[in-house]
Amino acid sequence: MLNTRPISIFYKVNENCLALCRIVCYTIGMNITQEIENLIDRYYDQFGLTAKKINSGECMTFAADIVALGFGEAIWGSEVPYDYWSESIQEIWGEFLSRYADGHCFIKYNDKYYDSQCPQGCNYPDELPYYHGVCLTAKYR
Repeated sequence: MLNTRPISIFYKVNENCLALCRIVCYTIGMNITQEIENLIDRYYDQFGLTAKKINSGECMTFAADIVALGFGEAIWGSEVPYDYWSESIQEIWGEFLSRYADGHCFIKYNDKYYDSQCPQGCNYPDELPYYHGVCLTAKYR
């Protein structure tokens, strides 16, 4: 018997449907990086969303879909303890936490952090491309 896991995919049923509807299909067991890459392809095919666009408004849905495949947990930046951020973020912790940490939902799996722009995972959440963008934006304000 094949090792399969459910995956939820959101899509519009038709032009008149205002709500997103969930369908369930099955995928053969893969590693998290492969699953993230496959889901990015599905989001692009279904909604025209690139990895960057997924991280700009659909990060929570995307993370939930990866978790539904059996990989880790979906967390918001503000849920990550101080010690798990890199030293550069720890130095500006108060401002970072209050302004930027809670702006992104991502996956924590086997002590690494993943999102649609970082399917290979990284060691610290602030290494995710989303946080690179917000940190650069904050630096030049």
